[in-house]
Amino acid sequence: MPRRLPFLLPLLLSTPLLAQGWSGTLQDGRRVEIDPASNRAIEQSARGGQPLWDGVHRTETGEVVIVRDGVAISHPPQSQTPLEQEPDSGRDRPLSACVELAVKSCGFHGACAGREPCQTARQLVRLEHEESWRNKGNRPEQSDLQCRDGLLEETRFPACDAASQLPRPTPCDQLVTHVCGIRQGCSQSSACSAARQLLEMELGERRANRDPQRPVEATTQCLEAVRDGGFFAQCRHY
Repeated sequence: MPRRLPFLLPLLLSTPLLAQGWSGTLQDGRRVEIDPASNRAIEQSARGGQPLWDGVHRTETGEVVIVRDGVAISHPPQSQTPLEQEPDSGRDRPLSACVELAVKSCGFHGACAGREPCQTARQLVRLEHEESWRNKGNRPEQSDLQCRDGLLEETRFPACDAASQLPRPTPCDQLVTHVCGIRQGCSQSSACSAARQLLEMELGERRANRDPQRPVEATTQCLEAVRDGGFFAQCRHY
């Protein structure tokens, strides 16, 4: 009996159409426009417009555009105006250099706490607190400088391998299984290729995240991808 993915089934019940066009810049600098009437994805250049190749494309803001047969089946909404943007929650405010170094060396959940680089980084955090207290809350210059240097020293302060902290399977793992097949029976399909691109993006984003378990843009895309049942359909070859 084929294995079913519970979180995917509700999404397969509907296939929403993209209600509006989109224009923006990809991560590599290419300008793209999506026609609101046909959903055709066009790459704009000095030579004019040409179809954007099929696959998964990352925008400069970290969102995803998915193209199939020249048609965008998923793209970001048009940019919100400043009045429509959500207020800053404070979660993405920059950390101090020493806390950043400790997160890098120890891992967000302390997976590398027993290693010397982590212990050294935590000592610098304590030094930073002491120096800040002596300076009556002003930026602790000495420890801040040491930590900024440490962030650039990959030999002395290597990054904790965040991959070991990733909960698996992720939504994109499950999407790959859904469209490629448990035994990779549909591994040559364009949907499988797109799903694997999303998985690679998801893992890369989560490794780069301070909290590897925090959902990222690619995770959302994988959860939404199967709404297009015609493209991200379940593999039937076992």
